[in-house]
Amino acid sequence: MTDRGIVFIAAGDFFAQAAVNAARSIRETNPGLGVHLFTDSRAVDGSVFDGVTRIEDGHRRSKVDYLSESPFERTLYLDTDVRVVADIGEMFDLLDRFDIALAHAHSRENPNTTRTWRHEIPAAFPQLNGGVILYKKAPAVAKLLDDWRTAYHTAGFKKDQVTLRELVWLSDLRLAVLPPEYNVRFEKYLKIWDETEASPRILHYARFHTGRPNARKSKAVKWMLNTLRRIVPARITLQPKSKPTVRAIQEPTFHGKIFGVGFHKTGTSSLANALRMLGYETIHGDPRKAPHGGTEGRDLLQRIDAGDYNLSTLERYQAFTDNPYFTIWKQLAERYPDARFILTERDETRWIQSCVRYYAGRRIRPMRQWMFGEHADPSASDAARQAWLERYRAHNAAIREYFGPDSERLLILDVTNGDGWEKLCPFLDAPIPKAPFPHANKTKPKAAATA
Repeated sequence: MTDRGIVFIAAGDFFAQAAVNAARSIRETNPGLGVHLFTDSRAVDGSVFDGVTRIEDGHRRSKVDYLSESPFERTLYLDTDVRVVADIGEMFDLLDRFDIALAHAHSRENPNTTRTWRHEIPAAFPQLNGGVILYKKAPAVAKLLDDWRTAYHTAGFKKDQVTLRELVWLSDLRLAVLPPEYNVRFEKYLKIWDETEASPRILHYARFHTGRPNARKSKAVKWMLNTLRRIVPARITLQPKSKPTVRAIQEPTFHGKIFGVGFHKTGTSSLANALRMLGYETIHGDPRKAPHGGTEGRDLLQRIDAGDYNLSTLERYQAFTDNPYFTIWKQLAERYPDARFILTERDETRWIQSCVRYYAGRRIRPMRQWMFGEHADPSASDAARQAWLERYRAHNAAIREYFGPDSERLLILDVTNGDGWEKLCPFLDAPIPKAPFPHANKTKPKAAATA
């Protein structure tokens, strides 16, 4: 199971069925996330969930009793009256820096929302909505959840947010406040949503509870769905400047596996696009938006670290480039004796310069951390750059030595120096396309610095 997932906690058949409906929206928009249900219902269809835990003594606020029992390292708790309408994978990256993330409660002049418990708290620190809670497994978070459970059962408030507000206020937790698009609480907000607003990602409406009014037939919901169709696909925040889709222009001629085993920034994106144009279903890295529901390598690396190289992606795709495939090239060569391997190379000085420019200031993703550890940022120090260079040299030399100079299984390609169809197509027994070779991610030279 992935270390990132969504938890629903539902007491009774009514709310358990609502959780099923909410989970279906997650499966459609975020197939790579785990989904787990805590419930006392015996009637619910659990097939949409990765796991179901039976709870005892269920009540309307059972979440306070079971949040700490999430099976995930990083958890997003959602109330059952939600619909996830877009990719929310980046939410979990907040937990690289914060312990917990919540959105502000709405209707903040409502007496139930302004109410306090034991301490007066500034109005500028309002209640936090308890229906969307992102948190990680950590001692401080566990203490908060334990204290919240006790407080809810002893303080006597109907709403759990009253005690949550004070406990967070008094804690030393690193709190991130989620922007409104991650907890769109009322339909009225969509009426004023325009092109300058970030796209809605989580809708949190009471009407999504089964039986309150029918979520499929009501005019209000039909209007809402039409509004979403208008604003969601066009949002920059949902599809950040997506590149045009590379489409196949001919049928594949080689029917075995193809592995691009070159390092980052050696033309691997160009190679992936070229393979797609030649008709091969190609996966480049492990992106979240991939059809198989990528996790930036987290799940794949767990299997590799356990010595299991039977990765879930190997049966789904025909061609593979970038991480983690180039790091396990030898195991793949032994597993697929008829596969073909393409080593993309470039001048090492230009390569390390490109890496330093590209990765400087970028978030360190799991695969890069896994490969380089403390030297994951090549721009950080001379030692980091040297570590990258040594790994690059050793990697390329090992592949050349393993396959030998005359192997029919290995092609060495330098797309940065003009190699293209004329070398790739004969290697794959393919006709040369009329379309130009796709050179992706070309780095424009920077202007020389002046004193």
